[in-house]
Amino acid sequence: MFRSLFLTLISVQMCADSVAIFLEDQSSESSYIVKAPEFQLESKLIFPKHFNTLGISYNYSYLDYDFAISTHFLLHSSDQKGEDFDWKNGELTVYSSSTDILDSYQHYKFQISKKISPEFSLTAAFVYKDTQEHWSNTKQQNYITDTTSQLTETTLQFSQTFYTYLLGMTYSKKLFSEFSVHFNPSFTYSYIDTKDVHIVRNFYVFQNAQAFGYDLKLLLQKKLTENSTLGLNLQYSNVKDKQTDMSYYYISSGNHFATYPSSYQYNDFKLGLNYMYTF
Repeated sequence: MFRSLFLTLISVQMCADSVAIFLEDQSSESSYIVKAPEFQLESKLIFPKHFNTLGISYNYSYLDYDFAISTHFLLHSSDQKGEDFDWKNGELTVYSSSTDILDSYQHYKFQISKKISPEFSLTAAFVYKDTQEHWSNTKQQNYITDTTSQLTETTLQFSQTFYTYLLGMTYSKKLFSEFSVHFNPSFTYSYIDTKDVHIVRNFYVFQNAQAFGYDLKLLLQKKLTENSTLGLNLQYSNVKDKQTDMSYYYISSGNHFATYPSSYQYNDFKLGLNYMYTF
């Protein structure tokens, strides 16, 4: 009996479960540049987003390992200004701006950590993320013909699917008796599928970007009770692929008609509050 009780106490000390709920405000921007060298043409499109999410995570600790899985739900998004620039021989020829509306957002993350000292842990994570957005109310200025035009309907649909791997470390430090700070820098690799449908111009484009970059996260926690904490987190990430192909297809027939060199970049900034309870 005593042996069984002793093993149970050890098991409880070695294992811990916790659940966290968090609210985040996120600003992000995707952009790509595509060039057609034989025609001296270059285009750049910018897709900004600003939205709020509700997230939940489950964490399980065993010995020196910590496992966490989380997901986010879109609460609200604000309309932003999407921009499209066209140059010929380095001279801006056409500029358009549109209302950029985020239609959907999915985000799932799995992370594992291994404590290597009282203050340092190694971390590895995988993130799946998908965004869908569209442009409308497009205003275009043609500097060659000195004309303007405006379309109120949907002119463009843009989707992105991210498969992101992170490898980094976490530094944790207690500040006084009730506060702690956690800093988690990571190297990132993202495989990103993008699809940009130009409805009015009857074509769509694909990119399969392989982007490298970094992710920085800072978490400040305050102990509320023996089992609960309140946290404030800041996070910034940036990835880019300087050289990837962009393939062009007709909407009407689905036939491929061109491939041009392009580049891709993505960055985001998050500000969040979280509440964690440990069982």
